[in-house]
Amino acid sequence: MLRTPTGSQAMALVVTTVVCFSTGCATWDLRRSVINGDLAATRKIEQTHLSPESPDECGWTLLHYASYYQHTPVVEYLIGRSVNINARTTQHSSQCIVYSHIAAHSTPLIIAAYYGQADIIYLLLAHGADPTAKDAEGYDALMYARKFDFSESVRALEAAASTEK
Repeated sequence: MLRTPTGSQAMALVVTTVVCFSTGCATWDLRRSVINGDLAATRKIEQTHLSPESPDECGWTLLHYASYYQHTPVVEYLIGRSVNINARTTQHSSQCIVYSHIAAHSTPLIIAAYYGQADIIYLLLAHGADPTAKDAEGYDALMYARKFDFSESVRALEAAASTEK
């Protein structure tokens, strides 16, 4: 059961893009390249303009967006740039992404688990993501993977939990 951002979320991105382009929003160019999974543009813009650590108004970093939009190569690139792998969002995602349901205080690992992105989960765990971190609703990554029955994600997170003990 793969749930991907579509429909109204895509329209919200178009509206936001128009607003930012009309106001010269350099940070949006970088976020847009991550959201679109455009690794070449992400590299080019990030190296010339902004830190990949810069959060938006909801506290989302580029790594949160790459995990949310399921762009494994971009996640891998950002990890290589030594971003904070356990960064937490500051607000519920619905404040920034229409129809999104990611709780405040979510990490990129929690977001990947919410959407069953086992490849991203493995990558984040291999680079030190905290599998015990909980969001504002009290859920950790394993709880979301179980809730939505993402078996491969559950296996990865259970293995990480057993090595944490």
